[in-house]
Amino acid sequence: MSEGNKNVVRRYYEEVWSQGRLDEVDALVAPTVVVNGNSLTPEKVRQAIGGGRASFPDQKYALQDVIAEGDLVAVRWTWEGTQTGEFHGKAPSGTHVTYTGMGFFRIASDKIVEHWSNIDQLGLLQQLGLVTQS
Repeated sequence: MSEGNKNVVRRYYEEVWSQGRLDEVDALVAPTVVVNGNSLTPEKVRQAIGGGRASFPDQKYALQDVIAEGDLVAVRWTWEGTQTGEFHGKAPSGTHVTYTGMGFFRIASDKIVEHWSNIDQLGLLQQLGLVTQS
């Protein structure tokens, strides 16, 4: 069971987020999924991913650790992309950025039913010049 759950999460990062295969969302995400405490439909998930890919169309996730126990999967990753679309009001800059994060998933019937993430958003915003260090 744990290997199958890890494969669901790997596909979510690699196929959906990194390759932009939004058609795979229905195969990997439950009809109602909790993302960071918010209940979303697969359509809302596609919209969120599509928005991120509009800002960083070359984005890629590199998974460092994928650990599973029972219905839970934990992932540590590095993300990178180039800002060629608007992001938080910032015009496209061509800036290549990298940041790290972790995702925690609960899987049921081979689909993601819950996803919590913790990312270095400050590092991302600093690299884009949206936040300055004091």
